[in-house]
Amino acid sequence: MDEFLKSIAMAWNPVGEVRRRRQDGSLHFANTIAPFLGIVIACQLFQNGAHTFFLKMLASIAHEQLQEHPFTSTFAQKMIAALTVLSTLGVVAVLPRPVFRPSSRSEVLSTLLITWTGGVFYQAALGSVALFVSGVAVAVNVQLGLIAFTMLNILTGLVAIVLLGAFWTRAADALELPGGQVALISITALCGLAAFVAMLLLAAAYAPPP
Repeated sequence: MDEFLKSIAMAWNPVGEVRRRRQDGSLHFANTIAPFLGIVIACQLFQNGAHTFFLKMLASIAHEQLQEHPFTSTFAQKMIAALTVLSTLGVVAVLPRPVFRPSSRSEVLSTLLITWTGGVFYQAALGSVALFVSGVAVAVNVQLGLIAFTMLNILTGLVAIVLLGAFWTRAADALELPGGQVALISITALCGLAAFVAMLLLAAAYAPPP
């Protein structure tokens, strides 16, 4: 229980966590990768559970059995969550050293990871509520449930994106990074994320049935 509360405390205020770790000298990638990657994976599994609940409610209304996909297993979800983070940070890590000054490569990567975790935390919290509400709405009225699913997921997704952007820019200010370097790091991270998502979608499309 103590570890759970500690994880929540680290995730809900990522900017404060970056500042705290920079002050006490623990803002290093080696110190942050394990705990924050664990939080990202836990949030992914929690939201996946809510998504499964919605799909099961929808399938029960249609009197059909929910078909499992290889990528929906717990192991696959853990791997996808971890590889999404690591591949994106890996692309940023290959940028030349001057891009990270006056900070260091390790501090910037840690800051990206911490702010990413904050965004994922709020996405899981808001998105799971939206999925549970949509699932209940589907049981009452299918059309109403699908509308709720679409609108609520768009809304929570936009909120999570805005929060992530705000977390990252404020944390970058704490590292005293110039605006041009922040923009370059952000674009690089987005390109790495987009490339991984494209490969993931391609793999999912050609994955054999269970």
